[in-house]
Amino acid sequence: MIVEIDLEVLWLTDEQLAKEDLEIDYEIDYDKSPTRKHTFYSIAFVRELDKKGYCQIGSNGDEFVIRESAESVKQKIKDQLVFKWN
Repeated sequence: MIVEIDLEVLWLTDEQLAKEDLEIDYEIDYDKSPTRKHTFYSIAFVRELDKKGYCQIGSNGDEFVIRESAESVKQKIKDQLVFKWN
């Protein structure tokens, strides 16, 4: 089933990408990372991250870090799946 959900995805900065390319071991500061709004139509999984208030989702073979709890994202999915009969 296709659902439409807007989520704030953490976006890696040029500096973070450069460190990743150099394979430098670093920890991403989620609170300081910018986000970009994405609309998802298919979500394969939702899982908690160690960092409170963030989760990871899978969509189309890619993984995204979301600035919301897993429970919040799951609730958004459930809200989209509710059928309303007139």
